[in-house]
Amino acid sequence: MRSRRGNIFVIVLGILLFISIFVAGYLYWQLQQPKSAETMITSTTKSGFFNNGAVSFQYPPDWKQTKQEKLTDQGYVWLESLDGIYRLTFGWVKNYNSQTGKPYSDMLDFLNYPSGPLPPKGVKNAYVDGENATKVDLHSENFGTPNEVNLTGYYFFSPDNTKIYSLEMLISAADFGEIRIGADVMDKTVSSFKFAN
Repeated sequence: MRSRRGNIFVIVLGILLFISIFVAGYLYWQLQQPKSAETMITSTTKSGFFNNGAVSFQYPPDWKQTKQEKLTDQGYVWLESLDGIYRLTFGWVKNYNSQTGKPYSDMLDFLNYPSGPLPPKGVKNAYVDGENATKVDLHSENFGTPNEVNLTGYYFFSPDNTKIYSLEMLISAADFGEIRIGADVMDKTVSSFKFAN
């Protein structure tokens, strides 16, 4: 009788040990998985919501503002992921062409792209809060290496045409999954962008 109880105890203990190891392994695996853009932007907490009185947008709540500069006619804010893979830059500049002495009327002119019937390669028409915008896949450096850098930007006029705004996402990763997450975060940030009334 004793040996039967002992065998059952050993079997139950073995099953509990197996379940514990399985659960611990699963939790470790979950923590190693990159976050999706959906889970990165789900909050409007103070750390995940930018608002300067003229515009507002969401960004992942665990990102930190690492740099900011505000001058009379221009400025920018850097928001970076804790792992340093992603950097979102929001910038603004007065809409003024120093060569003509007038405001820019065309975003391609501001970006110094040639005008024509079709936009240059890597340039697409887009919208930000209902306003026309230009999306530019600026470049990819060191393609396929651990030092790969991808930069995508949206450029657009303020509704009153007095400022030019930019949202740029710098992704320092060669892993396609991380690049895709950065692109998704950028899309969600742009879709959350609002001009003040």
